Amino acid sequence: MMCSPITSPRGRRTPSRSTLPASVRVTLFRARVPIAKPAGANFESPNRDIYSFDLATSTITRITSTPNASEFYPALSQDNKLFYISDANGINNVYEANADGTGAHPITNSLSKIDQISVSNDGSKLVFSTMHKGGYDLYLLRTPENRHVDTLPITEYRKNDGGRLVARIDTSLKNNPSDTAKGYGNVGVDLHDYVYSNNPNVERTEKPLFQDHRQAVATVTNYKDSSGKYIVHEYRTVFSPDVIIGSAGYTGIYGLQGTTQMLFSDELGNQQIFFATNLILDLRNSDYVLAYYNLSNRLNWGIQGYHSAAFLLETTDPDAPAETYPIARFTSTGFGAVGAYPFSRFSRFDLGLTGAIFQKDLIDVSENVPTKTRYALFPQANYVYDDALNSYFLSDRRIAL
Repeated sequence: MMCSPITSPRGRRTPSRSTLPASVRVTLFRARVPIAKPAGANFESPNRDIYSFDLATSTITRITSTPNASEFYPALSQDNKLFYISDANGINNVYEANADGTGAHPITNSLSKIDQISVSNDGSKLVFSTMHKGGYDLYLLRTPENRHVDTLPITEYRKNDGGRLVARIDTSLKNNPSDTAKGYGNVGVDLHDYVYSNNPNVERTEKPLFQDHRQAVATVTNYKDSSGKYIVHEYRTVFSPDVIIGSAGYTGIYGLQGTTQMLFSDELGNQQIFFATNLILDLRNSDYVLAYYNLSNRLNWGIQGYHSAAFLLETTDPDAPAETYPIARFTSTGFGAVGAYPFSRFSRFDLGLTGAIFQKDLIDVSENVPTKTRYALFPQANYVYDDALNSYFLSDRRIAL
């Protein structure tokens, strides 16, 4: 018997949800008092119903018996109002009734099934659980005794009597236990005890019906010391590829081109190596970055180096006034270090320092134009608070100072 009992305010009767077989007679409690049922009562049902158990007389009384519907999760208030969940219309909704089951009526009309209810002692608040946007949430229903829904629309699932086939088949088989299998064609020979084998006289139980062709698992040895304790081995960092993406092509203007992204990490994800490139002609005209990150401790840190190149078709250039439509190449090469120290799940302190070299030169010009070079140092310190979820539209807060 499966049940989740609750006790009435006076402590005499206990409503419970249960699926009971016919001619039920079980023994409960330390006194080992047999549970009796009223004469003529029928507890056989393929569904879940609510019953009350009288502690004084050890009698079970059925409270609900809606055809083809299950009632469960009973909750009783101080004024003997019974609240429970029923799927009478095809969706789990909350119902209210008197303690004996009379006057039952729905008080919710939810399109998402309701699970697990709880009622305050005075019956003024009811809490239930239901699914919303892919997850279960808790909801509070005030003054549930004052709410009343006349009728609930029957779902197509309930109209088609979905989900009841197995229960009805089980019930019907009890009344007709004979074999109803039918043969194919008019054979007239009973073959149920024939053995089809190349050696029919061999006892088939001596060896398994199916042979296991799986290879035996290798036995692990030398993992304990002489005292029987497990041998501790130091963790070794071994990098393996996580992401490798690449493409290549050739054009008449830029020649060989290609893009590549690679990410390597160890088994625990404590250390990462990232490399990406956008190759055009040669390394000086290409973009590439190489970074290493150590995430093994609370203080995460990393180092990275990069090179980028951009091209600009100018009308004129002050360094080459005689040239018409010169092509300027701007390159940036840098090396930096970053660190992040979290204070909580949503706040952290970021620190970084990057040194960069910026250069400009003209390509495919007849004049000898010197390359312009500038040096820069970029310190960075941020306090970050971020509890936003990744989505198309950011919610909550993302602040960096």
